[in-house]
Amino acid sequence: MDEDGCSFETLPLGRDGKLGEQIYRRRHLVDAVAVAGGDGTLNAVAQTLIDTGLPLLILPTGSANDLARTLRIPTDLACAVDLLRSGQVREIDVGMANGHAFFNVASIGLGALVTQLVHPKVKKWLGRGAYGVAALQALTKVRPFTAHISGAGWEVEVKTFQVSVGNGRYYGGGTPVEARAQIDDGRLDLYSLEASNLLGLLLMAPKIRHGRQARAAQVRVDACTRFEVRTRRAQPVSLDGEIITQTPVIFTIRPRAVRVLTP
Repeated sequence: MDEDGCSFETLPLGRDGKLGEQIYRRRHLVDAVAVAGGDGTLNAVAQTLIDTGLPLLILPTGSANDLARTLRIPTDLACAVDLLRSGQVREIDVGMANGHAFFNVASIGLGALVTQLVHPKVKKWLGRGAYGVAALQALTKVRPFTAHISGAGWEVEVKTFQVSVGNGRYYGGGTPVEARAQIDDGRLDLYSLEASNLLGLLLMAPKIRHGRQARAAQVRVDACTRFEVRTRRAQPVSLDGEIITQTPVIFTIRPRAVRVLTP
């Protein structure tokens, strides 16, 4: 027990993927869940947080920490822990992809390829810089693919390098999903990179980096509560930096589904 009267139980993060189950079994014994790790670790307990309603304390020790960045959680761990005493509970939305939860973004195409190419050792050495290295590698391998995308009252077939659906504000180590996106606005933000060639894709990069891809002529954007993406061949779908599911995929949103301690 610390000086503020809080007691803690530590659960090691094993490789068996059972952290969520361990938290669920202890749901009646604790008042909050503190998770030390990055976005992938947080994603692993997302469904448990939805099911239990337990408040989440984020201790950002990962490479990208995009959910922490979205919520302005301090990277100094002592300051982050202090949110147990001084923080306020904020209810945030959770995206769902084929029934799998995600906080930040889901990607098909280039983004998913970057996820597959991020090497754990490089990630450990370079932190979020590992995503830049993987992105350069991905650009030499990526090919456009045909996708059928449907939203609220519309459906279109496109040739695209990437389809991304965002719930939070940031992904990939600080890139905005959309400049005005909020994690509690009750909607998902979609963009599709429909460049005619790799050069066109590269020219989009500065706008994408600042969340202004809507200003690019070959980028399709929309925001609503449900999207569906189908592809001719099954494509992997990354959720918060982990390959979790594949196309066809239905994206929905769970408004204000998780409670987080924030500044």
